Amino acid sequence: MILFRLLTLAAIAICLHLTALAIPTDTLRITLREAEAMLLQNNTQLIAQKYGIEAAKADAIQAGLFPNPVFGFEGTLHGDGKWFDMGSEGEKAFGIDQTFAIAGQRGLAQSLAQEQTKMTERQYYDLLRSLRFELRKKYYSIAYGIRSYSTLTNQLIILGSMIAGYEEQLLKNNVALKDLVRLKTLYYQVNNDRTDIWTDIVSNRLDLQALLRTTAIIIPEIATTDVEKYALAGLSPDSLALTAEQNRPDVQIAESIAEQGRINLELQNRLGIPDVTLGIHYDQNGSYVPNYTSLQLSVPLPIFNRNQGASESARWRLKQAEEQLQQQKRTVRSETLAAYEKTRIIEEEYKKIDTNFRKQSEMLNEGMVENYRKGNISLLEFSDFFESYTQSILQINRLSISRLAAYEELNYVAGAELYR
Repeated sequence: MILFRLLTLAAIAICLHLTALAIPTDTLRITLREAEAMLLQNNTQLIAQKYGIEAAKADAIQAGLFPNPVFGFEGTLHGDGKWFDMGSEGEKAFGIDQTFAIAGQRGLAQSLAQEQTKMTERQYYDLLRSLRFELRKKYYSIAYGIRSYSTLTNQLIILGSMIAGYEEQLLKNNVALKDLVRLKTLYYQVNNDRTDIWTDIVSNRLDLQALLRTTAIIIPEIATTDVEKYALAGLSPDSLALTAEQNRPDVQIAESIAEQGRINLELQNRLGIPDVTLGIHYDQNGSYVPNYTSLQLSVPLPIFNRNQGASESARWRLKQAEEQLQQQKRTVRSETLAAYEKTRIIEEEYKKIDTNFRKQSEMLNEGMVENYRKGNISLLEFSDFFESYTQSILQINRLSISRLAAYEELNYVAGAELYR
């Protein structure tokens, strides 16, 4: 019996230690804005995507460059019994050629590369949108998880103290064994709930550390204004869907793919028009007159290959991109309507909670404990209230997490910061 008391007190001390998050010296108390600033600065995926943007910009520059001129030289290797005779009696010839795209292919290729750069930038913002949503969910889950964990730890302290007292009284035959077993059963139940909550906290914290690329133990610091800013007032399903269609990066990516399809179709049609190559050539003694200089022009004859296969492929790919764009818009509308309805339902449930419920419940909990110790209420009444109070606090915290996650999902599906 004494062993149980010692173990209980030790476990509670450890739990309080963990709750305060003082085991690691490397802790990070951080607001949501500070966490998002760390995300932008440290997240590996975002950094890699930024490199992709710079690479796409370089590709756009490359696409706009003119082809290099081609210089050619020909000289005597061996002739008339002489080696490398390139003097006045020998032979040498050279020339320079430049290819010109006469149908605007270079400009279209550059426009296509620039549009691909825009798409890469939108992919960055789409990734940022997803990571920010994930960060905020983990952040709020940790914050309210710690609150639940702290509540359960306090409840365990109360139960542990009562169990220790009952064990002493049991030795004196002043209490029934069934009452002690009932208290221990309640203790184990609360302790299991707390263990589950702690497991969730650890899991969410590891995910958050990975997002922010830090090994520090993160302690969220939520201000009252961070929670109060969320509301459905002034927002309708239609306005939300319109905002999403205008702002969501994945819609903009689909629009960019369609625009690339249009540019590529025109480019493939233009590539069927042959390039022109102009050249100036000099021949010392190899032509019908010495020191012959000529102007040359060459054009491939588009008889067999007019790039017709690539043009047809581009046409079908454009149709595919346009259909995918329309499908993406339909998907976005469905997502926004579902997210709005989900948030509305959760908000209605949240509003049913009396703002003074938590404080009143805590006072009542303290009163019930005191009354039980004085013998004013039975163990059955005490345990029923104790269990009901504990579960109520957990449910409120879970509902708070669900509410904040629902509003952040509205931000996510809208592709905009609706709540700043």
